[in-house]
Amino acid sequence: MQIRYGRRRLAAVPLWGWLVASSCAAALGFALHLLSLELFSNWSADQIASSTVLKPPYPLHVVLIGGLTSMEYGVALVALYALLLYAAPRATASTRIVSTAALGLAIKGTLLRAAIMNLAIGLPMKTVVLNEILVPWGTWLAMTALAACVIELIAEVSRLSE
Repeated sequence: MQIRYGRRRLAAVPLWGWLVASSCAAALGFALHLLSLELFSNWSADQIASSTVLKPPYPLHVVLIGGLTSMEYGVALVALYALLLYAAPRATASTRIVSTAALGLAIKGTLLRAAIMNLAIGLPMKTVVLNEILVPWGTWLAMTALAACVIELIAEVSRLSE
């Protein structure tokens, strides 16, 4: 039985192949984004205008829902960190933390895209730096560092208890 994926299979794809696949995925995502804006932006604006939308400070039930659903980020960061542990076992914890946070930010579109697009539409530089760089990057680095420390601590405790 041939292993379809693994180190050999990944190494068999040349760099240009990864770039082509990335470009195709990005182009499709951008095209779907533009299509959704064309199809739904007016409808969405009408729906929002005719609704009562809560504003901060939010009631307790909204805060609880936000806290519970933030597990999505935590699970994704831990999964990504685990993949990097497997893919780069000799990398330092600091390298894995920064790499995990950067990949998470990139997947979310907040590594570079959100800041660049908000500058392109005319938002003030101070606002963009605070809201699209300092807050998300600091948050994701802190979340990843905490998750990594917990994973490393549990691994060490498990190893010592064997």
